[in-house]
Amino acid sequence: MIRSFIALVMIACSLPTLAGQAYTEIGALAGAENITGNSAAWRHQEVNWEHREADATTYYTAVRHDERFELNDSSVKGGLHWPASKHWAFNGELTLSPEHHFLPKDSLFAGLDFTVTRGWILHAGIRHSRYQDSQANVATLGAEAYLGAWRIAYTLFEGTIGGASGASNLVQADWYYGNRSFVGLGLVHGREVELIGPTRLVVTPVNGASLNGEHALSNHWAITYTLGTTSLQDFYTRRGISVGVAYRY
Repeated sequence: MIRSFIALVMIACSLPTLAGQAYTEIGALAGAENITGNSAAWRHQEVNWEHREADATTYYTAVRHDERFELNDSSVKGGLHWPASKHWAFNGELTLSPEHHFLPKDSLFAGLDFTVTRGWILHAGIRHSRYQDSQANVATLGAEAYLGAWRIAYTLFEGTIGGASGASNLVQADWYYGNRSFVGLGLVHGREVELIGPTRLVVTPVNGASLNGEHALSNHWAITYTLGTTSLQDFYTRRGISVGVAYRY
């Protein structure tokens, strides 16, 4: 769960720090995940906003509602991607949950990007999350390359909770078509910090795959989608879908 969230943040924030078109985008999405073992489905809804400057400086925020373990949590997050120089960029994000029945009551992510050459980028970061009864840290180290219409990326995640730790590997391949549209595949394998109960975090073996993308309907409108499956050995398997709409101007 934590690894998947960080991966989405890195995809959104780790574009090359090159001059481009400025835009503002608002969007909304909803999704659900079926859980094996006769557990109630997980559901989520989100409204988000993002603004990107021509120099790739990006600000974003989102309000989200999650239903898991027959409980409800809301959360709000805000973050930025700031190109400090031609080669270096900073990523920062803060997430807060007022109820925090199962979500962390606060979660802080900080990371650095280093552009080696045009289209070749290295990443490093760490996320610290505080839950009701525990704390978790997830460190990330990765690299990505933009080759023609393709983005290829690898990320190593090292998670710790209490005295336990585990490492997982995420490989991604995204194909871009048009000015805005893309479709991507992600595969994960290893051991991760995962939430298996409202207040129970464990380090467990995990295998997963996801298909996500965005398809432009016009210069302003686009649809977004994610399909995925995640298997936690000895606990459960999640299979889910999320769809959304985005308006850019």
